[in-house]
Amino acid sequence: MSDADTMSNLRVLHLLYNGDAKGGAQKIALGCADYNESLVTSSVRSGDLQQAFRDSNHLFSAFSTLVLRAPFQRIFCSDPRALIFSYLVFRSIKSERFLILHSDKWIRWISILAVFCRILSVRCICTTKTQHQALASFGVSTSVVRICDIPVMRGPQSKTCRFVYFGRFEAVKKISNIVDLISSARRFNPDIELLLIGSGAETPPLIEGIKIISRWVSQTELQRLMSDCSFVVNATDNEGFSLQVMEGISNGLLPLVVSKRLLSNYDLPVDCKLTVENICKAASMNQDEFDKRVSSAQQTLVSNLTGLPDIREFMSRDCL
Repeated sequence: MSDADTMSNLRVLHLLYNGDAKGGAQKIALGCADYNESLVTSSVRSGDLQQAFRDSNHLFSAFSTLVLRAPFQRIFCSDPRALIFSYLVFRSIKSERFLILHSDKWIRWISILAVFCRILSVRCICTTKTQHQALASFGVSTSVVRICDIPVMRGPQSKTCRFVYFGRFEAVKKISNIVDLISSARRFNPDIELLLIGSGAETPPLIEGIKIISRWVSQTELQRLMSDCSFVVNATDNEGFSLQVMEGISNGLLPLVVSKRLLSNYDLPVDCKLTVENICKAASMNQDEFDKRVSSAQQTLVSNLTGLPDIREFMSRDCL
């Protein structure tokens, strides 16, 4: 069967806004494509995501070609902006639409988003309980899903004073804030160190106590690097469910985060708020206290994920 024949038989579209290969929504899109071979993926903005799909032998269509496509029965949109653009696929105007909320930043405009979804009969797929609570309060039809497998929990290593951030080096991730906080904490405890792993437009400063690996590393290498650290840090104030934080917890690290919603969605205590004082407190923990805190975070993570439908299964259901 030709590619054209294959495309003509497909009826489900997963539309992203940003076509960059790196990012939580993009990682989830690849996972959904792994799970459901009948899914067509596209993005409004061009980027290297298309190449990532080709390398994985998954179906990816340029957004411009979708306008003339046969109508889709369902369209899953991984961003409110993608949802708006999905109506340009005019042969799919009457399609059933779902909005996947990957970031809690959209809660800032929850009343507008709720009105938009109710008028257009769009069903929301929430990836955090705070999203679900906010939308449900406005009478929007919602479902809560988990965006990953329940990870295997690795026990905490020997406690150190090393903190790690891994992910994109972008302004929205506020890497400079992490560096400033760690630098300030080092004035009280010079044993505190920070490891930054990733790549992006923002170049972290080279200062004492901070090591930078300016490239994407393999999962095996990342786990090895994390085994020498004890804390994972996140300074983005829009995060609701961070895959980075989840991965850190599952690998035996204790998170320190800025977002109040991350604290809520992970049920973290207030001293996991990323501040100079809490960085110093974390560094001074003894092994027993550290082990207990990590075990508690891991138990809560598993409890929160257990029982939720996997987004990959959700998107492949015949009846929703």
